[in-house]
Amino acid sequence: MSTADFWRIGRFIESRVICASVVRPLHEDRRNILIQSLARGNSMENLAGVVRLLRKEQDRLNKQLHGIGAALAAFGNTYGKGTGTRTLSASARARIAAAQRARWAKVRANAGAPAKVVPIRGKRTLSAAARKRIAAAQRARWAKVKAGKKTA
Repeated sequence: MSTADFWRIGRFIESRVICASVVRPLHEDRRNILIQSLARGNSMENLAGVVRLLRKEQDRLNKQLHGIGAALAAFGNTYGKGTGTRTLSASARARIAAAQRARWAKVRANAGAPAKVVPIRGKRTLSAAARKRIAAAQRARWAKVKAGKKTA
């Protein structure tokens, strides 16, 4: 906070004739702070008292934040996203390595044999006669639908 801010606070307190010396939390939730006004006195002493009490409140809130941070650290490992690295046992790594070696051995053993080539079929096309039959059948279906509508 700059010196200008302190002067602005001091002027606000003097203009409202508030001589604050007690900062006490309202109710049990400690979220709203009531500055009780007392009789007039030395405004600089009152301002120093306000600053002292605000620092106490800041310390209390810092302790609460530290507690919340500790709780998050404790539960974060258990309920977090689990983006950490997994560690495998030596026997698991050995099994994975043996399986991979077996796969490569199988590939190398089959390298001498010619690969089985599967031809890719070309795109099939309909003959002109087949297209004419399909079109005639579709026209017959539509004629039946239209005839049913005329009688209804």
